[in-house]
Amino acid sequence: MNGLLKSGERLTLTFGGKTRLHSRLKEACRDGALLVSYGGQDPLERGAEVWVQSQDVVPRKNYFMQIKAEPGPGHPYLMLHRNPGAQYNMRRRGWRVPFTAPTAIRSEKDRHFRGATFYDISLVSARLAAECQLPPETRVVLRMQLPGFPEHQVGGRVIRTSKTPVSTDFYGQDLYGMVVLFQGMSTLATKHLTFFLWKHIREVYAQQMRMLYDMGHRKQAGD
Repeated sequence: MNGLLKSGERLTLTFGGKTRLHSRLKEACRDGALLVSYGGQDPLERGAEVWVQSQDVVPRKNYFMQIKAEPGPGHPYLMLHRNPGAQYNMRRRGWRVPFTAPTAIRSEKDRHFRGATFYDISLVSARLAAECQLPPETRVVLRMQLPGFPEHQVGGRVIRTSKTPVSTDFYGQDLYGMVVLFQGMSTLATKHLTFFLWKHIREVYAQQMRMLYDMGHRKQAGD
């Protein structure tokens, strides 16, 4: 990590997927810990997870860390250290499954939803096509209706969008592709989405294992 981040580099710190603050790196330690400036007013707890994103390089570097030491009087700095399981957990949470279903989306500033369609979904993000073209960093609200569960309205942030239409709907309306990173999802919505994803993964895994078994059986039988 020391070779990637340098003292004075601009960072953004995201706490709990909601609060996002600007910061600067004061020191990168040999053990991978970071000492960063902190100007927030909210109380922080040791062990809380922090998403650290670099701002001075492209592509941006992302680190999932934990608070090791909180700021104190005359010492407006946070000591962050690596969360050993975070990278694996984020990969696992980022497993996408195909999910085609109608939905609706609007920016936080708008009152009216526009039509959209999910293409795939994970605990972290969703890929969809929408009637409206929203630029990256737009904060949005999505309607999420999972089979067998009540509808949830989920907040998020557009992190990627297409400049040209990717498809059209039944009426010929242009649809623009985008990826939305979920933010501030309720505990109940997270629970329902987790159940849906693991049910789908188990079903697909069983089908794939059955297919491999049948292929091996036919090969042994000389088919």
